[in-house]
Amino acid sequence: MLVHAWRRLLDASGFVAGTLVALIALGVCADVALRSIGAGGIGWMLEAIEYLQYAMVLIGAAWVLARGAHVAIDAVLLALSPERRARMERVASGFGALASGIFAAVCLTATIDLYKTGAVLHKSFTLPEWLPIAGLALAFLMLAIEFGLQASGRGEIREQLDL
Repeated sequence: MLVHAWRRLLDASGFVAGTLVALIALGVCADVALRSIGAGGIGWMLEAIEYLQYAMVLIGAAWVLARGAHVAIDAVLLALSPERRARMERVASGFGALASGIFAAVCLTATIDLYKTGAVLHKSFTLPEWLPIAGLALAFLMLAIEFGLQASGRGEIREQLDL
């Protein structure tokens, strides 16, 4: 039941990440169109795209991991028997869960410190500095959960790509 709810949350995060890609494309097109007709560009668009790209990666990372669509070097894995490959992938996922959990904890600590100090980012947009770091903490927590599911053998069955 919890794993099913987790998968639905990941599907929603993948949808949101895809929507952000569409917004980035529309923003670039609008900015270029306005410049080409001599109306000037949208002054804040570059920074908006920067934040949207950041959000897209953070929101979509665990979804991409769950589908096995992340960058991987499979040359060694493809040479192994299916049993050894599965074991090695589970060990790697355990390491990924540990590393992601540590990164999440460090980012959470930084988020709390930045919140306490009241630091602010001043560019086209004014944001509290803790906000992007909190997003990073959440993304690493989601990655830790997904890696943990994969290490426990509860990850999704993914197709093997023929190379």
